[in-house]
Amino acid sequence: MVTPLTPLEWARSQLGVREATGHNDGTPAERYLDGEAGLPWCAAFVLWCFRKGCCEIPGNRWKLRAVRELYRALRDAGAFVTDPAPGDIVFFNARLGSDAGTTGWHVGIVETAMKDAIGTIEGNAGDAVRRCNHSRANPRIVGYARWPRSQ
Repeated sequence: MVTPLTPLEWARSQLGVREATGHNDGTPAERYLDGEAGLPWCAAFVLWCFRKGCCEIPGNRWKLRAVRELYRALRDAGAFVTDPAPGDIVFFNARLGSDAGTTGWHVGIVETAMKDAIGTIEGNAGDAVRRCNHSRANPRIVGYARWPRSQ
């Protein structure tokens, strides 16, 4: 019997997926945004990984593609944790490398968690799915969520 991939494993499988022209288009728009080019896609990437990993996050998937809506849904579900682990969702109160120069939040999936740092896989990080590293003291990190809550 084949064990299904986890959301984190799905995220790893997408490393290197890039936009066609750097305008939220190409494969990311087709795959994660159901063809709606031009929209920021970091949250849509996270939702796609969890849906593919059989851990769909409940709620209106169109609204949840907005990072703050995803944050609110997981907060209201009691999914936030203080100590991140691989597979958790990390929220930032700035876009960082996602649509740089614009305002808004950003989200990714924790791949590694150390005492002072986390490694993440983020969609729409410099127009691609990439690995990133962040200090756990980074003031732009606004929280970590674990879904499903029992994992």
